[in-house]
Amino acid sequence: MTKRNFANLENGLKADILREDGVYIGKAMHGESIITLYQLNTFYVAVHYTAYRKAIEKYVLIDDPAKIGSFIDQVNISEFITETLQ
Repeated sequence: MTKRNFANLENGLKADILREDGVYIGKAMHGESIITLYQLNTFYVAVHYTAYRKAIEKYVLIDDPAKIGSFIDQVNISEFITETLQ
């Protein structure tokens, strides 16, 4: 799926595709919104939710990995890190 194809889909179908084919990267708070970030093929999708994920406000498509750097800094990755003590 291309970025253009995804952009032209209805919102409900966008959510379905992200659940099925997207790679969940993480979530962060931004003001009153919760933003979840997914990678889908060669681009990223930031999904903005109202507080407590009651409703999707908008989808933001990002094709420049440099633009997600500040988002990644906010994502708690501690659950993915394991230390092996020898």
